[in-house]
Amino acid sequence: MTNKEVGEMIRTRRMARGMTQDELANAIGVTASAIGLFENGKRRPKDEVAEAIADVFNIPKWAVYFSEEEVGVMTRNFTPQEMMLLDIFRAVDDIGRMRIIQVCMNEKDNAEERRIMEEGRA
Repeated sequence: MTNKEVGEMIRTRRMARGMTQDELANAIGVTASAIGLFENGKRRPKDEVAEAIADVFNIPKWAVYFSEEEVGVMTRNFTPQEMMLLDIFRAVDDIGRMRIIQVCMNEKDNAEERRIMEEGRA
């Protein structure tokens, strides 16, 4: 999305929640003029600001850059736990991502072994 489109999404979400630019700015620790710059497409929020905006709107950080309709399409089959895992995965560095992948692969193997053991008992 362009900066202007991101800004429109921020404005739409802010207004849908009945918030002023000042209220959003206070909630995320920036100035109201910064919110105006974001909403007018003059500046794109940095990652830490996007994360704070996401927290206020109760959405994943990456969703700041998409419309609510697009987010719904992308996440309609995700459980809350899957969304949490995705947020964590995106928040860590490459080493952390590799560790998460290793844990998930081990757990998948363990689940398969448990399934085979249960089938053997039946």
